[in-house]
Amino acid sequence: MRSYTVLPKTNDWSDIPVAPIDTRLWTPEVDISASAQVCYDEKALYVRLTAKEENIRAEETGSIGVPCKDSCLEFFLSPIEDDTRYFNFEFNSTNSNL
Repeated sequence: MRSYTVLPKTNDWSDIPVAPIDTRLWTPEVDISASAQVCYDEKALYVRLTAKEENIRAEETGSIGVPCKDSCLEFFLSPIEDDTRYFNFEFNSTNSNL
């Protein structure tokens, strides 16, 4: 199992460790590279997801859509230790600045 240490926010994303997203559980092998960066301050948790893909599908729009049908990245957050509930955030390139 991999681990990732969430560091305090700085003024430069280059100071935040990059975690590769390279395990695909339900899709065939494709030529996509993706990574994540996570940091925090006293007000918020910051998540930066980055992907490179040749043929991007981005049809879903708005905050209530189904971006998992598109080229998307997901971020799962379980803020309470030993609690099986979690938040699932899904983003495609049309809603990446929400």
